[in-house]
Amino acid sequence: MKEERTGEAFALKQVAVQSRAAREAAEEEAACHRRFAHPAVLPLLAVGTHTPLSPAARPLRGDDLPLTHVLLLLPLASEGSLQDVVDCVARGEGRLGADALVLLFCQLAAALRLLAQHAPPFAHRDVKPANVLLGGGWRRLLLPCDGRVETLAAPPAGLAAASLTARLCDFGSCRPAATSEALLARGRAAAAAAEVEAAAAQCSAPYRAPELFQLRDAAVLDARVDVWALGGTLYAAMYGCSPFEFAIQGGGSVALAVLSGRVPWPALGASEAERRRAYPPQLDALAREMLTAEVALRPTAAEVCARLEAMRDAPPWAAPPPAAAGPPAVAAWTASFE
Repeated sequence: MKEERTGEAFALKQVAVQSRAAREAAEEEAACHRRFAHPAVLPLLAVGTHTPLSPAARPLRGDDLPLTHVLLLLPLASEGSLQDVVDCVARGEGRLGADALVLLFCQLAAALRLLAQHAPPFAHRDVKPANVLLGGGWRRLLLPCDGRVETLAAPPAGLAAASLTARLCDFGSCRPAATSEALLARGRAAAAAAEVEAAAAQCSAPYRAPELFQLRDAAVLDARVDVWALGGTLYAAMYGCSPFEFAIQGGGSVALAVLSGRVPWPALGASEAERRRAYPPQLDALAREMLTAEVALRPTAAEVCARLEAMRDAPPWAAPPPAAAGPPAVAAWTASFE
């Protein structure tokens, strides 16, 4: 939609509400946008409601309400989402270099750190490429899909990734992180079943953490569900598919594939050595750590953010600067006495 006076375009999200529970969920989505003010969180510009002039007549029962739309006014993301990058990689049209990915995922990890460090901690619970909106002209930074680390580490000469922005959107599934202590206080078995049921309805399966498929008695459940999803999102941005695309394509069970804890690492070249050169090993290793099935061994959002910031500030894959030659005048003066 456009503002009539200025012509500026915006995005308008409409959430259909027909029950008190749905209304509360829509209100909480709006509250989350405002609660987590951060450069990497899509801001909410305004919120309102709209009731159709002639709502369809239907009997109201329990907490039913007449049909209403909650309207969320948001900035328009004209450059698309990280899913567009994933699609480019899948089609062999190009991929973002390590510098660009590190910059984007630094921003996302910082946003998730903000959620996790809130009191109480929150989890987005649906981090995925389609929920990451991009800006800064990412298409001009696409590099060839040739699998060579020297072409994937940094953008071509004259181009910089510093202008890239990533914004997390769609907070409809965001809620306080269900910590293990909270589950025990509520009666673990029933509370765990409720968490798994809610995740099935709200969280995209290819990026859903193992503990949201099946919460075992001794399992930990906390905001690190978002770290798993962020790891899957990084994997998709590098390799052009979700970590468990093979289960989807083969008609198998995504849940069983995730619960197995075995993440397939696709071959981009003819050999394993070529695949390992596709991205610097430091970035590959971080994605592997985020996709650790054991929650207690999975890094926190703060730890992931620190690792990415270190890579951003001093890329370990960058070539060292050439050694400076001695001052020409001194060299000439020394030679004259030999």
